[in-house]
Amino acid sequence: MGSGKSTVGQLLAKTLSYCYFDSDDLIEQLTQKNIAAIFAEDGEQTFREIESQVLAELGAYKTCVVSTGGGAVVEGKNWSYLQNGVVVYLEGDSELLAKRVVADGTDGRPMLEGSGDEYAKTLDRINRLMEDRKVRYEKADIK
Repeated sequence: MGSGKSTVGQLLAKTLSYCYFDSDDLIEQLTQKNIAAIFAEDGEQTFREIESQVLAELGAYKTCVVSTGGGAVVEGKNWSYLQNGVVVYLEGDSELLAKRVVADGTDGRPMLEGSGDEYAKTLDRINRLMEDRKVRYEKADIK
């Protein structure tokens, strides 16, 4: 959240002359719903199942850059799909990430639901998410 995955992913794809996919964008196209609506209407589990399906299909591509949401690594099978290529973890200081997210607005970010637009609450939630995912993030090929 707020790490710049879309911007960096697009720049990297352009530099390498690779195609670019954002898994969240593909999920939205597939479901005809935005991510927040999927979470609200169908729940996180349904979102994660769709995310896994998308990543399974993208795993077959070899000359593409794929940006994923930070929670994609939580599912073990997703990690195996990602390891078909090089995994890059865009690590950011949680305070910087919270400032970016608050500046952009937390609407549309279901994993920050309930944190409101207050910096302290957003920072706390980002810290908890980063801690929960740390074991997977640390396995990235490049940090």
